[in-house]
Amino acid sequence: MRKWMLTMVAVLILCVGCVTSEDPETGKKKYSVDPNAAEKVEASVEAGITLLKVLSIAWPPLLSVVSIAGGGLAVWRKAKPQITKAQSEAEIYHTLGSVTVDGINEWRKLFPEQWEQLKEELDKLKDKALSPEDRKKIENLIRGFRGKPPKE
Repeated sequence: MRKWMLTMVAVLILCVGCVTSEDPETGKKKYSVDPNAAEKVEASVEAGITLLKVLSIAWPPLLSVVSIAGGGLAVWRKAKPQITKAQSEAEIYHTLGSVTVDGINEWRKLFPEQWEQLKEELDKLKDKALSPEDRKKIENLIRGFRGKPPKE
C-alpha cells in the first residue's frame, strides 16, 4: 500500500507539479500541488472524457473507460481542495489515504463485480498481514470511531 501511495504522489507531482513552502511558525516544509497546473490538467481530462463519450457512440467499449475516468475526475474534484493547500508530510499521507478510500469506494460503485474479486484479494492479504484476533480488534476500534457497537 505504501508503494502505491508513493507512486500516486510521484504521478501527481510529475503530471501536475509540486509547490513547496516553509511554515513560518514551525520552519518545516509544507507541500502542495500547484493549483494552476491542477486546473489545466483537470480541464484536459474533462475534454478527454467528452471526446471519449462522443467516440463511444461508434465504439461502445469506450464507455467503461469513460466511467473510470469520470469516477477518477469526481474523486479528484473532491480531493483537490485538500491536495492544493499546503500540508506537512504527515498531512499529505493522511490526505492520500482518504483520497485512496474515496477512489476505491467510487470504483466499487461503478464496477461491483470487479470489486468482489478485489475484495477477495484484499481479504487474502489481510490474512497474511494480520491475525484474525488483531483484525477483530482493529475493526472494533474503527466501529468505535464510527459510533457503531462492537462485534463479538
